[in-house]
Amino acid sequence: MKKWKIAGIALIVIAIAVFAVGVIADHAKDGDGSFAGRLAAARQSAATVDGINKAGKSLSSLDKKVSTAKNKLTGLDGAMEDAQEALSELDLALDSDDTGNQDVDTLMKSLDRLGIGVDALREENPQSDALGPLEDGVSQVQGMADDKVLSLYQAVVKTAQSALEDAEGAVSTVIDGVGKVTETLPGKPAVEMEFAAFEAPATDSIEACREAVDLIGERASTLSQEMPDRISDWAGQARATWQAASGTKLTLMERIEIQLADNFIGVLFTAILLFALGVVMAFFAEPFARRWRANPVFSVGMALIVMLVLQTYALGFGQGSIGAWGKFWFDNTFNVLRANSSVGIIALGMTLVIITGGIDLAVGSTLAGVGTVLMTMIDTGDHGVFVRFGLTGPAAFLLGIIVALITGVAIGAVIGLLVTKGRVPPFIVTLGVMNVVRSVSQYFTKSYTPTVPKSFEAISNTMIGGQRPMTIIYWLVLAVLFFLLMKHTAFGRYVYAVGSNERTTRLSGINVNKVKMKVYMISGLVVAIAAVAQLSRLGGMDVASAGSGYELDAIAAVVVGGTAMSGGRGSILGTVLGVLIIGIMNNLLILLGVDAFLTDAFKGAIVVAAVLMQRKEKE
Repeated sequence: MKKWKIAGIALIVIAIAVFAVGVIADHAKDGDGSFAGRLAAARQSAATVDGINKAGKSLSSLDKKVSTAKNKLTGLDGAMEDAQEALSELDLALDSDDTGNQDVDTLMKSLDRLGIGVDALREENPQSDALGPLEDGVSQVQGMADDKVLSLYQAVVKTAQSALEDAEGAVSTVIDGVGKVTETLPGKPAVEMEFAAFEAPATDSIEACREAVDLIGERASTLSQEMPDRISDWAGQARATWQAASGTKLTLMERIEIQLADNFIGVLFTAILLFALGVVMAFFAEPFARRWRANPVFSVGMALIVMLVLQTYALGFGQGSIGAWGKFWFDNTFNVLRANSSVGIIALGMTLVIITGGIDLAVGSTLAGVGTVLMTMIDTGDHGVFVRFGLTGPAAFLLGIIVALITGVAIGAVIGLLVTKGRVPPFIVTLGVMNVVRSVSQYFTKSYTPTVPKSFEAISNTMIGGQRPMTIIYWLVLAVLFFLLMKHTAFGRYVYAVGSNERTTRLSGINVNKVKMKVYMISGLVVAIAAVAQLSRLGGMDVASAGSGYELDAIAAVVVGGTAMSGGRGSILGTVLGVLIIGIMNNLLILLGVDAFLTDAFKGAIVVAAVLMQRKEKE
């Protein structure tokens, strides 16, 4: 213990030094002393390094832009050949009146027939009054045909122009990429880049279209020959300037100076943390170790403190004042509690089930089933049960909640009967009930979506002090009631006895089956309460996914809280702490950017580790 005392005193000294340095740095950063000067230089170095890092990221995308531009430039020659070939084919098609365009071909054939008719009429009766209007009609048809034919040539030009513009756009993208690299580097070094976009030529006649294709082809040929090497050279210059600047690094001392100046709250928090740890190590090491070994709830509480510390560092200390930081921290932690209150309520019932040596995998589906019943009862649409009897408002809500609670108890009773009278293992029973309840709920809601009244949300969303704490209050009140039930009633002692040694308990005259029945009914009851809380908090429920995964969350919280999977040992307080640990762990994973699909992997690992620790303690 002497070593622990020495280490603790050392930590206390370090904590005082950290606090003193933080206070000095916070006061000196706005002055005109040497620290302020070094801080300004460190900030400049940090900005330079940040710019270099941004330029490095831009370089990786620049390489892709260069590759894309080269591919487009390489394909220009083929596109121009296709354009010339299209013009030649169009010329031949016009000679044969078979362009493949139905409108043009129809007009050309009509024009030929009209011409023949006009010539015949002119030879037969040159003075005919119909000759003038007929010739005007021929002129109109000729104009329409010319416009249609011109549009075919313009389409060829447009295709060639589009290919050229696509390639030029890729080159412009490379130029922008080079600019993004250099603009963030120190001194903003410029790369000489000359490039002007090609102006679209006129296409108001067939001849102009032919000339336009030739001009576009010349531009494309120039680009395909010269531009690949030029863009490679531009990208190479950008990389060279980045490599020349990348030698700039931020020293450790500069990093420390910036952290001291910008994170006074973090420094203060670290100092307090080190001081508290030092005090425990120096003066309370032996009682701490004794409690750690003898009291599972104590060790769970210490694990919760560690999770809170990690969450605090993950949240950061970027707020301008201690008050703002405290509010930010409180709001985040409050939201974690509120989001996990339903799982916390369910975990209370799960604790009793696991203490008796059982398991309940149906809690998530029971929540969905109870929610379905409640939504159907209070639905304000055509399918609402109470609406048909003219019952709405608070009276309908109260009656609906009563029906929901009875439903939860009934599901728990069915599970209890199958476990006690049917002698089916709890794992199998609850697995089957899980599928049955979920499937039936989905069946009854497949054709419509129940409408939950807005006023029903007041049950969980009533504002108190600028927050919505109702679901947390429900959870904590139930936790106190369960604590008293397990600690100060005969039923609580019977639950522990059944889990410790069922045969001995039965021989002692205790009705084991009755105890198990009550436990599963209580579990169904608290799941129903959680369903009411969640439905009113969210204002609706997706039956297909509601409660999904809650069984794993509840089991994880119970096991992490020190309840033995083999039964006979556990506590409500430990379960509450376990819920907090799981909730904060989920929040921490989000703050650290861990993929959401890995969250369940961490929960599973925690459950396995907790069970292994229980076996080790038992041995």
